[in-house]
Amino acid sequence: MNRALLAACLVLCAVATPAAGFAQDPPPPTPASAMVPTPVPLSLFPPGEPTSFGTGLPPTLAVLPLRLSLMGDTFPIAGALPGDPCHAQAEANSGWGFPIQRATYMRLTPQLTLSGFSSSGCTLDASIGGAASYVIPLPSNNLWLVINAGLLSQPSLPGGARTRADLRLDLMMRPTPDRAYSVGLGRRGVTFTGQW
Repeated sequence: MNRALLAACLVLCAVATPAAGFAQDPPPPTPASAMVPTPVPLSLFPPGEPTSFGTGLPPTLAVLPLRLSLMGDTFPIAGALPGDPCHAQAEANSGWGFPIQRATYMRLTPQLTLSGFSSSGCTLDASIGGAASYVIPLPSNNLWLVINAGLLSQPSLPGGARTRADLRLDLMMRPTPDRAYSVGLGRRGVTFTGQW
């Protein structure tokens, strides 16, 4: 009797469980998710209570001017080569034609953060970089002085790897939680960047 009841429960559970609950392929990235990386935080210590940045500057915004400066010089070359040698790779590692970008960061102190970022696509066009950001809060609630240093490498370019470095000093303003603006000085001179 108990075996029959157990078998009936198992069959009922299997039938009642929707098919959507089983493993599926992730949905394809949208254009916005391919162009703007979703950062994954890392930690040196075991996770405790979740913390928020409150009114502070999130690490992803602090490194934004440097990331844009370094990645601004990366131009796709695979499509210009005869026979388009890595069309299949570019299709697999892109979303809506844009290389998928990934990012991660690790806060060492409330002001000092290490960041990593990459751009995929074709192996010839892929890049990877890292940065250190130091944030100095200014007396105003939404102004910060940010010092960024980092580098970006494209390891698979024909003729050898190409690596660029930059050191930046930026004044950042965050008027609303979803907007940030920056005026800074780096290897490209004075630049204006932001998140709209």
